[in-house]
Amino acid sequence: MTASSGPSALGLLRDRRFAKLITSSAVNAFANQVALLAIPLVAVLTLKASPFQVAAVTALSTAAFLLVGLPAGALVDRLRPRAVIAVADGTRSLVALTVPVAWWAGHLSIWLLYAVAFTMGIANVFGLVARQSYLPLLVTRSDLTEGNAKLAGIEQVFRLGGPGLAGQVIAVLTAPFALVVTCASLALSAAAVLWIPESAPTRRSVRGRRRLIHEVGVGLAFVFGNRLLRAMAISVGWSNLFGLAYSSMMTIYLANWLRLTPAVIGLVMSVSGAGGIVGALVARRLSHLVGQGPLMWLSMLVGMPFLVVLPLVHNVSWVWAAAVAYAIAVCCMVVMNIVQGTVRQTITPPALLGRVSSTFRFLTWGTSPVGAVLGGLLGSSIGPRATLLVAAVGTCVGFVPIFRSPLRRMREIPAAEGVSRCDARHRQPESALQEEL
Repeated sequence: MTASSGPSALGLLRDRRFAKLITSSAVNAFANQVALLAIPLVAVLTLKASPFQVAAVTALSTAAFLLVGLPAGALVDRLRPRAVIAVADGTRSLVALTVPVAWWAGHLSIWLLYAVAFTMGIANVFGLVARQSYLPLLVTRSDLTEGNAKLAGIEQVFRLGGPGLAGQVIAVLTAPFALVVTCASLALSAAAVLWIPESAPTRRSVRGRRRLIHEVGVGLAFVFGNRLLRAMAISVGWSNLFGLAYSSMMTIYLANWLRLTPAVIGLVMSVSGAGGIVGALVARRLSHLVGQGPLMWLSMLVGMPFLVVLPLVHNVSWVWAAAVAYAIAVCCMVVMNIVQGTVRQTITPPALLGRVSSTFRFLTWGTSPVGAVLGGLLGSSIGPRATLLVAAVGTCVGFVPIFRSPLRRMREIPAAEGVSRCDARHRQPESALQEEL
């Protein structure tokens, strides 16, 4: 691991391995933002999909967290995270290319879009788990907050510029062609991470000693046996349930109900990226000022009500006020994600990083396809505007599980304290882990 980054303004960016990881994450984030706008617009504008079909695309892109979320962590713990990231990005690059190729050949259909969304989602799960497992191998635990904040910050920078550029590309060359940008960016992301020297320690000692189902069980036992992780998982899972119902209807509401052009939709999404950048910049300072535990529930309590603004907009003249409100919500969500990610990485033993990360994502993002389907059903019955309002209200209570847990007043969660808070149900898996190591 690297030494602490010290007082330099560059911090961890002085470390070449971390700099290459953040480069990979930057182009990966840009690719994600282009795809995030382009794929729904392919459904809405090119294929004239119904609200339920648009929601189904979103649901399939996140269904992988339910289907392979748990074994993904155990498999990542057996493999080298760097290689997993590269393969995942390369796979997504090739799959994204099928959309413009099929469109050019005249064979693009909603079923192909379903397959693309699902396959890219599967690869994305492995890539996300591997990235979460790789960071603690490159930096010290004391640098995790800075590392997470910098990675989140660079993601938000490209969230700011990505949709705007994607909107312009879509406006000029149609939505399918924008996915060529996603393809090229993901290929660059894979190349950047392969450029990192393979000098970080890996957890290969556990490989082959236990059956996959046992290793998955260890990850589940750790998360459910830890009061802090359990509260965070419930809180984030609830928020994602309604958050995906919200986002599944957002594009179709902006395009079909407010009649915004792809270029304007991209700019609206870019405003939310500005909020995310602010969140990444202030997360570390707020964590020291407010405390890690209080900051998690306060950021959700303050930020989620701003989601109510968009469905209250009736005409285009107020859309920028809604964009600013959405940016505030995104800012608070980014702060929450940075802090909970740091807490999770801090209290997790290195040999369990992949399994705990995948288990946590299974519990939190596993609600996403359910939320997207819920959004589609509600959108088809009560309309996108009413669905956005219902979903926004639902997110507003997501802070409650954290508020009712010991995290409510815990300003800092040291590694020893966090691990010791696991109850007796966790201690047996931990002893088994020690035998593995």
